[in-house]
Amino acid sequence: MNAHTPTTATAIPALNRGMLDEEVAIIVREMWAACEPPATTEEAWYNAASDIEQAAQAAYRETVTWLALHDRQVSGEHVEYGVAFDARERLQDAHRYHADLVGIAAIGNIGDGWHLRPDRDGYYGLAEDGADDATMTVPRGLPAGGYRAIVKAYRTGAGHGRRRLQQDLRMLLGADA
Repeated sequence: MNAHTPTTATAIPALNRGMLDEEVAIIVREMWAACEPPATTEEAWYNAASDIEQAAQAAYRETVTWLALHDRQVSGEHVEYGVAFDARERLQDAHRYHADLVGIAAIGNIGDGWHLRPDRDGYYGLAEDGADDATMTVPRGLPAGGYRAIVKAYRTGAGHGRRRLQQDLRMLLGADA
């Protein structure tokens, strides 16, 4: 796995809030030992060909920032807790977002005018193509067919609800149901 090369579609192991800073530092250092860093991350980010590549670059930038703060703390320099905490949160969020994009790409196309997008831990957002927001939150880990079944069930329910609403409106207006 090459976390520095923006063309990679592999996410690093999950970093979570329950890990100690030293555990995170070990994972990051092992990851870096296996690869070469990019020449310029800003240029690579702007030239990225996909959202996954941009997310990988963003995760790299947050990792560099957090690791520098961590190294300062380990050397005995005072780093304000809020600064270190925020850097760690940004690091984890950037890596989670990258991992979500990699996971979504691995699932593939949902089809039927729907797509998955990153959401909170353990979930994806399921949105209609062109929509700004997800219509519903769905669990991670399902195959593409599972997400298609959810879309089918949603459409069926929406169709039944629409017919029921139309019937109720007709009754309120005094029209024949």
